[in-house]
Amino acid sequence: MRYKKHIKETLVLAVPVALSQLAHISVGVADTLMAGQINKEALAAATVALSMFFPIFMLYIGFSYGFTPLISQAHGEKNNEKIVRIFKHALLLNIIVGIFLTALLYSCMYFIPHLRQPVDIVRDATKFFSIIALSILPIIIFQIFKQFIEGMGHTKQAMIVSIGGNLLNIVLNVVLLYGYWGLPELGLFGIAYATLISRFFMAVAITIYFMLAKEYVDYRKMYRSIRFDSKTLIQVFKKSYPVGLQMSFESSAFSLSAILVGMFGTIQIAAHQIALNLASVTYMIATGIAAAATVRVGFEFGRKEKSDLQKAGITALILVSSFMIATAIMFTLLRTVLPSYYTHDAEVIQITATLLWMVVFFQLSDGIQVVSMGALRGMGDVLIPSSVAFTAYWIIGLPFGSFLAYVLGWEVYGIWVGLTVGLVFASIVLLVRFLRKAKKLVFEEI
Repeated sequence: MRYKKHIKETLVLAVPVALSQLAHISVGVADTLMAGQINKEALAAATVALSMFFPIFMLYIGFSYGFTPLISQAHGEKNNEKIVRIFKHALLLNIIVGIFLTALLYSCMYFIPHLRQPVDIVRDATKFFSIIALSILPIIIFQIFKQFIEGMGHTKQAMIVSIGGNLLNIVLNVVLLYGYWGLPELGLFGIAYATLISRFFMAVAITIYFMLAKEYVDYRKMYRSIRFDSKTLIQVFKKSYPVGLQMSFESSAFSLSAILVGMFGTIQIAAHQIALNLASVTYMIATGIAAAATVRVGFEFGRKEKSDLQKAGITALILVSSFMIATAIMFTLLRTVLPSYYTHDAEVIQITATLLWMVVFFQLSDGIQVVSMGALRGMGDVLIPSSVAFTAYWIIGLPFGSFLAYVLGWEVYGIWVGLTVGLVFASIVLLVRFLRKAKKLVFEEI
């Protein structure tokens, strides 16, 4: 089989990264599940807080992705000095951007009372947000080392740390929510503290691994001799900020959709969050495949192997399409069962089940757009894909969804139809761009 080698190599990278990403997002899934066990008001409050948190969270996550393909390309060139130079400058940039985003997060907290949500939900959402906002600091540390390690093609370490952090979060959720082992019963806010503590654990664990791992001894030694220079700093920034904007455009669109849905009532926003939570699980698996595409395409780009670059990207697209079709079938069969794990409210379950039909429809498009974006990132193409994301969600998706929701009276369903149309647009444009760009490289000497 022509693609057998590429499928194996992609899966070796993708499975640990996907599990790592899944564990990362599972912190939010666990938070939503536990909030739903309290009542639908607590779930709505957590939804509002997370809707304010995630756009900036994803802006940083995307920014941290920016230097990974540069590391992969340098690794393909077997240029260790270049690898360390990129990492050192990325470290500085990520810290600076992280401090700025932390300040931005806390300024956002003052907008929550003006989101036209019920008063009791606003009160709890504001306090919940003030706690989880602190978790951006350990996320920054974790992501810096995670992206470097994955850029070198080592993916299992971050997976282990992420799963460990997620398990800790689940335990702390239960302990702090109900007040076991002599600890105070903190309810909804215990969930926020559990998230904060588990993310600090992840940051400390991956830092210790990087500082002690034998395979990075030479890189740590070389790190001290590398001096900062503006050219490398600008290079890393130019590759990082478009990825951050792209992920923020998508995340903020879905977050704003939660605020818009919240105007229709507590039941609608609870259903919206559950459906989005379920969709985010499969999306994180897709981002794992996308990350593998970035590393493999970037590596082949560095080696100047144009044919293998094409096959690496196409293999990732085949894998993600197969996975997303399978999950679409799963959501079809379990559309009334899955929401029942979050809540026992019959009306919330009914609305969520209907929304999951939308999830079924956009699964394939969601997978194709994120993997195409990852493959393009491996080739160093980041600016145009970011503009595609902005157009898909902010020019097409949200305006069209708002028209359906408020003018035609489709309410929450209208918002989801609009976002689905945006995802379909993004998947088509990005897929065509990757295929054309990869084909063009075949006839060029890189």
